[in-house]
Amino acid sequence: EFKNQMSGLEFNDDTSKFKFDWEKTIIQTGPKSLIDASIYWYNEFKLIPELFRYIPEDMIRISETELKILLKRRPVQLNQCLPIELNHVKWILNRLFEFSALGLVKGQLIHAGLTLNSVMITPEDHGIQLISFYHSGKAGSKLRSIDASVYKANILPPTIFSNKKFDDVIDCELIKYITTQLLSANKFADLKLSNTDLYETLKTGDDLSTQYMKYHAWIKSQPSQFYHLNI
Repeated sequence: EFKNQMSGLEFNDDTSKFKFDWEKTIIQTGPKSLIDASIYWYNEFKLIPELFRYIPEDMIRISETELKILLKRRPVQLNQCLPIELNHVKWILNRLFEFSALGLVKGQLIHAGLTLNSVMITPEDHGIQLISFYHSGKAGSKLRSIDASVYKANILPPTIFSNKKFDDVIDCELIKYITTQLLSANKFADLKLSNTDLYETLKTGDDLSTQYMKYHAWIKSQPSQFYHLNI
């Protein structure tokens, strides 16, 4: 069963530990400052009604260094469902662009922590639920931190680190990087981005809103079909 599959699953990032305590509950453990930031920025995203479908139901502090994350629907961590077929990569990419573009337009919010670990997908409704809000901030404000795995991957423009400001290019490049990781884990090991219809979307140079509008228009031009993901 799914409950047996996910319950007890543990994963780490560079600053916190996470554990699936039950089917829809994750316990996050980390320094007090990160727990504080997680709650604060989660609540900032929660203030925007259009974003609530992409984030947890609630985040409840258990102690100074522990946080209970209550998810809405049956989650599957993106890192746990690889390899994944191209048709599913497309709707995951669409949801990530929706979330990031809405956060920027409605509240000048940048998540800045989008990774295979922080994205939970909900196969039944082709939805996502995001965690790891402690890297988040407002566009133009001082950049506090970037996930170590992102820094090591060298995917962000050097200006991000020289200016040390939140910029929508952060989420834009993180979404592209996730997509590249998903495609490279595809069962077709030699799949090249230039041979897929995602290639135009993954080109660099466009800002987040332009990238989203371009991709959304392309999605709308495709035949509408719900692809079942059996996990």
